[in-house]
Amino acid sequence: MIPEALAGKEIAHPGLTRLHLVKSMHERKALMAELADAFVALPGGYGTLDELFVDGVVEAGFIRPTYRGLFQVAPTVDRLLAALVRHDAPPPITFGLRPEQR
Repeated sequence: MIPEALAGKEIAHPGLTRLHLVKSMHERKALMAELADAFVALPGGYGTLDELFVDGVVEAGFIRPTYRGLFQVAPTVDRLLAALVRHDAPPPITFGLRPEQR
């Protein structure tokens, strides 16, 4: 998936079986979320960073520690795939509700 504005500037892999052109990064992320079972972020540029600020945002209190379990981190592809197979999803996210409202 690549935004139309970047399609002419970045090189798409010639061996792809499918390439989605989207209008914006927002549309790209929405389509990725709709189509994916999991995401793997490999070393990349600034566009990859927003998916990787996991531990820092937990420490700063922006997300609950319970939801840190949504992300798996591993040093190799083999260990990452094994972690994804073993992964149990945390409880459903409840936004803005006090415990007595849940």
